[in-house]
Amino acid sequence: MVQLYYTDQFSFAPIVALQQSLKEHEKKQSIVEKIYESNLGAQSEKDNIKDLRKEALAHGSVLKTITLKRGKSNALIVPWKSTKFYAKARGRAGFGRFDRLGEKIDDLASEYVYLKNWIEENFFGEQRKERLDKLDHFFQQSIQQLADSFSKSVGGFFVKHGLPDVKEEMYNDILKAYEQRIEQYTSFLRKHEDYAPIDRTDGEQLLRGNHTFKLEALHQQFLQNESALETGDHYTIYDFEAAGSFYQEAVRTEHGYTVAKSEEQIGIELGLLGMKLEALLHTPLSEKMRGNLEHVYHSYIQKTIESYNRFQEEKREEAYGRSKRAYSILDSKIIDDIISSMRRHAKEKNIDHVFLHIIPSAYVSYEQKTNDANWNDLVRYHSSKNDWDMFFQNDWSAHHAYYPFTYNNLINNWNSFINKTEGLLDMKFDQEAVIFEARI
Repeated sequence: MVQLYYTDQFSFAPIVALQQSLKEHEKKQSIVEKIYESNLGAQSEKDNIKDLRKEALAHGSVLKTITLKRGKSNALIVPWKSTKFYAKARGRAGFGRFDRLGEKIDDLASEYVYLKNWIEENFFGEQRKERLDKLDHFFQQSIQQLADSFSKSVGGFFVKHGLPDVKEEMYNDILKAYEQRIEQYTSFLRKHEDYAPIDRTDGEQLLRGNHTFKLEALHQQFLQNESALETGDHYTIYDFEAAGSFYQEAVRTEHGYTVAKSEEQIGIELGLLGMKLEALLHTPLSEKMRGNLEHVYHSYIQKTIESYNRFQEEKREEAYGRSKRAYSILDSKIIDDIISSMRRHAKEKNIDHVFLHIIPSAYVSYEQKTNDANWNDLVRYHSSKNDWDMFFQNDWSAHHAYYPFTYNNLINNWNSFINKTEGLLDMKFDQEAVIFEARI
């Protein structure tokens, strides 16, 4: 019997060609054999494993990097080492990915159900039970790791701002969302056994690998037909992703406390965060999460202003004589007015007004104070020490890494957030709409 090989994107694996297909597609299968031999000769197994790991971490799919195969005795083999490694990798959630928690839950659930179904179809008795137990163990470890990472970071942030129960609620509800997704994928497989018919005449399928193709088809077909999760009293996937997104944006807003930040600058920075909250509130969140986000945002503003004031007071204590006047607590009304105005217009999706009027007006207010004797003896209104100096210089974006407070960077920051938040493109700011000169 002829042994043929096919390749998928990341690994090599043998398949036994069907005798009936052999004669009919001899040319196509010959090409596949040559591709396999060429790839095998060009790349060592060690190098192949390195590439496999890189692709797994980049694409987030267990099945794209695991080949279900037969050993020398033609017995089916489940590659447990790879399964464990990549399932564990998918269970990690770091900063910058908390707003994509739903994708991770969905990947883990679909891959688990696919592998479980494959084991149930190919093993029986104790062999089946042993393999299913092992599979459960690996994927349970992964989802628990994911829930723990998210709840400690995002949930911990909510706890810090006065919501003590959220951390535990998030952990438990992530596990519930995962179990519910597994049930949905399992039900979908039972109803749609032909979700991914394998075409032996399709060279692309042969080259990519049956299992990679079938998992991708399962994922795609499922999301097109049955993507909604029941919510009940639990947090939804939208809730988790909104909470993760808000947490990340709040952390990015913290540039360190300094006496040189004016009320206008603080107002714009906190106002931009408020605009992002308004954008998230336009997504389908539960009432519970909406209330939580509002609570955390107001607490965040209060704590931020308190931190700036505390820093001003420390510097005042260190100063002597008249120089003490250079440090004074912030006028919170100025900050609140800017925040309220930016949020109000964001809620109405009037983003142009924010960037064409509110922010430039805040700059004018700062400029006037630098020439006002009632203000310009304060450190934060010394023009030589303030972040506003380079605000409208177009070429300053090159210094974004350490000096993010520029007009262009504020626009880019906002548009980047909108681009990655589903369904909010009508809240994007068109930079070509800018009609005023850099220095007003």
